[in-house]
Amino acid sequence: MKFAFTEEQDALASAARDLFARHCSPEALRTSWQDGTGRVPGLYQALAEQGMLAVVVPEAQGGLGLGPLEMCRLQEEAGFFGCPEPFLEAALAGTFLPSEGLASGDLLVSVASDEHPLFLHAESAQDFLYAAPERLIHFQRADCEMQRQESVDQARHLYAVSASHHDELDHDPQRLIDHGRLYAAAQLLGLSRRLLTLSQDYVSQRHQFGRPIGRFQAVSHPLVDVAKELLFAESLLYRAAWLLSEDHSEARRAVTMAKAELSEAARLACRTSLQVHGAMGYSFEVDLQLYLKRAWALAATWGDPHRLRQELAHTLFEEPHHA
Repeated sequence: MKFAFTEEQDALASAARDLFARHCSPEALRTSWQDGTGRVPGLYQALAEQGMLAVVVPEAQGGLGLGPLEMCRLQEEAGFFGCPEPFLEAALAGTFLPSEGLASGDLLVSVASDEHPLFLHAESAQDFLYAAPERLIHFQRADCEMQRQESVDQARHLYAVSASHHDELDHDPQRLIDHGRLYAAAQLLGLSRRLLTLSQDYVSQRHQFGRPIGRFQAVSHPLVDVAKELLFAESLLYRAAWLLSEDHSEARRAVTMAKAELSEAARLACRTSLQVHGAMGYSFEVDLQLYLKRAWALAATWGDPHRLRQELAHTLFEEPHHA
């Protein structure tokens, strides 16, 4: 059996890579921090025009009707380029609140869950989804009040939102959480690869004692450790994506494992990249922090590693054992 992406999946990822490369330069990300919007002008509409917002929207609502595996490829590219748009939330809405407005980019939905009850870019959203225990809640902007919260990533505009009226959707809220964890893990893979790339470039250019510092084992070996961890985490991620696409009984456990592993791998990438950059890594002039802070934020979103491993242990010990 051949375990590989199809030509169509590779083409979709390549198109996303080109789009993000055009719109999500480090300069554009800096501007999104400094102008107070947390967003890149025109990017969300470009995602709609290229069909990226329609990937998981059912065909009946004007979408492509594809699944989590294809969306994971796009989320990984979004992570690599540090996309500040609510692209992850759009993917969740495309599955659990599908509409033609989502595919066209006219409707923006903000999503949160009981384990991370803050809504991203709520100030721009018309609809809201909230995965509470035992129920998936939907409400609209006219029925809610919101208050801005702080984030380590200045492009992540987070809000605490309360609603005076809501309705319940006929979906399992845990399924939304599974998809959220999967897509967050995919973005973390992309972010970690960007951190590794930036670090490799830096240590090949920075000289000390007459040679690039990347020639010293104390610098190169930690970077190899990051690369190794990402290879391992990538296999967990795309196995989980395939299982979720197939609605397999092992999907939830696989997604939980992938998010836990990629949160830890991303933290290793953050720690190592900051270490090899030295004091320069703390300066705003260096691009590193644009991706560091996003990775720190996402690693704790949709379940931190400690909580996820507790969930895994709980499910393992709950299962009946057969002789």
